Amino acid sequence: MLTIEYSRKLIKIPLEHSICKGESSISTKSDSLSKNKTLNFENDEVHEINKDNKNVHPIKTETNNNKIQIDIKGALTLAITIVSFLLALTFLHSNTETSSLFGDNYYNSFYSTGSAVLAFIIVGVVSLILFIFIERRTKFPLINFKIFDQTILFSTLIIMIVGMSMFMVFQTIPILIQTPIPVGFGEDPITTGKIQLPFSIVLLVFGPASGFIISRLGTLKPLVLGSFLTTFGFIGLFFFHSYEFVISVNLAILSAGLSFASVGAMNVIILASPSEYSGVTLGVSSLLRIIGCSIGPALAGMYMQINQTNLSVNGISTNVPSQLSFDLIFFSAIIMSVISIILSILLARKVLKMSIPKLT
Repeated sequence: MLTIEYSRKLIKIPLEHSICKGESSISTKSDSLSKNKTLNFENDEVHEINKDNKNVHPIKTETNNNKIQIDIKGALTLAITIVSFLLALTFLHSNTETSSLFGDNYYNSFYSTGSAVLAFIIVGVVSLILFIFIERRTKFPLINFKIFDQTILFSTLIIMIVGMSMFMVFQTIPILIQTPIPVGFGEDPITTGKIQLPFSIVLLVFGPASGFIISRLGTLKPLVLGSFLTTFGFIGLFFFHSYEFVISVNLAILSAGLSFASVGAMNVIILASPSEYSGVTLGVSSLLRIIGCSIGPALAGMYMQINQTNLSVNGISTNVPSQLSFDLIFFSAIIMSVISIILSILLARKVLKMSIPKLT
C-alpha cells in the first residue's frame, strides 16, 4: 500500500496501480517504494518521505509552468491604429478653418488638412499591419484570428455596425433638433429629449424582450428582421427628417431593429464559439462594438464640420451644419445598414449549413 499526502490529505493507493492523475503525473513501480514510504505533494513538488529515517528525496514531476501573459504589444498597436484613424477623420475639416487656426501660411504648415490626414492614415495602416503580424506570432494574442471563422466574423461585424449606428444617432439628432431654422428646428434641450424619448423607451423594452423573442423564434429570424428594421429606420430619417413626429417614429423603428440585431448577433457568437474560446470571442466582439461606437460620432462630426452654412441668429452671424451634412450622415448609415442585411443573410445561410443546436 502506497500512502500519498496531497493538500494535507492522506490518500492510500495500492502499489499495483500507477499514479497518473491531475496536472502532475508520476509513474512508479511497486518495488521502487517500500510500504513505509509516503509521497508528499507541496507547491507542485513531490517528495518521497521514508517514515523510518525521515529522509526526504525529491521526485521530478511534469507540470505545466506556462503562464498566461498580456499581449501588450498587440494592445499598443491596436490602440495606435484606432486613434490614428479617428484623428484622420477629425482632421478632415475645411481649409478655411485650418487656415484660421494655424495661421495664414496654410500650405507650408504641417497641420494642413492634407498633410495631417495623410500622416495619420499612414501611421494607422502601418500599425494595423504590425498588429496583424504580432497577433499571428504571439502565443497569447489579443485577437485570435484562428477562431474567427465566417460565422463569428459576420456576427462581430454586425455588432460593430450596431454600435456605430447607435452612437451616430446619439450625436446627430440633438444637433439637428437644436440647430436654428431653416436647417433644424431651433428647439430647446427639453423638446430634444421628448423627440428622442421613443428611441429610449423602445430600447428599454425590446432590449430584454428580444431575448424571449429569440427563444421562441430562434436567433436567425430576429437577426435578419433587426437588420431590415434598422435600414428602414435610417431610410425614414434620410427622407423625412424635416418633421419632429416622423423623426420620433423612425427612431422607434431604428431602436427596435438595433435591439434585435444586437441580441441576435451576440447569441450567434455565444453558440457558435468553442466553449474554451467563448470568453475570447465575446471580449473581441465587445471591443469591436466599442470601436464602432467611436467611429460613428467621429464620422458624423466630420460631415457636420466639412459641410456648414452661415445663418443669422438674433442679428449674429454663425456657422452651423448644413442640410447636406445631415443627409450625408443618414445616407452613410443606410449604407452600413444594407451591409448588415447582407451579412445577416450570409450568416443565416452559413448557420443553417452548420446545424448548430438552439441557433436556428
